[in-house]
Amino acid sequence: MSILVNHDERRREILHRAMGLFAEDGYADVTFQRIADRCGLARTALYKYFHHKRQIFDGAATMATNDLALKYREILTQPGSYAGKLDAVMEEVLRVLFAHRELLLVITEYAVAMKRSGKSMRWVIARHTRDFKAALRYLLVKGTRAGEFAPMNTRITTDVLYALLESTVVRLTLTGTADIERQKAMVRQVLRDLPRRSGQNRAGGPFAH
Repeated sequence: MSILVNHDERRREILHRAMGLFAEDGYADVTFQRIADRCGLARTALYKYFHHKRQIFDGAATMATNDLALKYREILTQPGSYAGKLDAVMEEVLRVLFAHRELLLVITEYAVAMKRSGKSMRWVIARHTRDFKAALRYLLVKGTRAGEFAPMNTRITTDVLYALLESTVVRLTLTGTADIERQKAMVRQVLRDLPRRSGQNRAGGPFAH
């Protein structure tokens, strides 16, 4: 009797196991054979799902990004204020960044190596961050239309919020000075300083026109 295999689940399992291996040993020291061994598969079986190590690495990063995007959408559909949802999205991203510190280091090292070899990572990074930036801007626009925020340049504000998370990645991977509570406090401070209709913030706040 043949055993039915859910290939989508098998593919996700491979990516999860490979992600752990990359986080443990770094991109350069992980081989296709080691990934196969970690997954309990022969190389020929692994080839049915992926053709080389880079494809697995890219797939693992994409899977993590897509899983986070699902969380954004879940937050966006929940009841509550747009300001509250904005805070929830930012906090969720911080939680994920700190939970995957080692993998972030591997991704950073990989991006630097690609840069040195003359290959631009700009479009790759843009693809992985597109949904997140779209979620931030959506909440800012909807919050402004709902009267929660005063008029602002939502593109610039989105860039500022994204830059906060970029700085978190740098602190996590390069300087080793990241502290999750401090990073949360920085985010909360910026969100509190968004211009409000009620006038409770300083007039002409940092994100106002």
